[in-house]
Amino acid sequence: MKKRKSDKLVTFWVTEKELEQINKNAEAAGLNRSKYLKDISLKNKIKPMIPTIELDTYYQIGKIGNNINQIARVINNAHANIFHKETKNSLIHEFDDLKTIMRKHLDALKKHIK
Repeated sequence: MKKRKSDKLVTFWVTEKELEQINKNAEAAGLNRSKYLKDISLKNKIKPMIPTIELDTYYQIGKIGNNINQIARVINNAHANIFHKETKNSLIHEFDDLKTIMRKHLDALKKHIK
């Protein structure tokens, strides 16, 4: 008798409809159900879902970014003489840093979503 390579049994519950879909997907892939489920579980890279609160946070960061850009335009405007030159340069530097940080996080989110 041939010895199995796999020695652990995994069981879980599915609905009739889910079982039909699993069987259909396995057949379309040319695999038996066991091989299909094993392959899809171990070889596919399923990205974890981003928590809703995190998505909302990124949305808020985007809105803040828009506000920062509007403020930066006012500061850079030739008519904005209300700021001391050193203060103006400091604000511009801080806004640039914020935009860089926000861009990095938004790029990471976009990669995560794809």
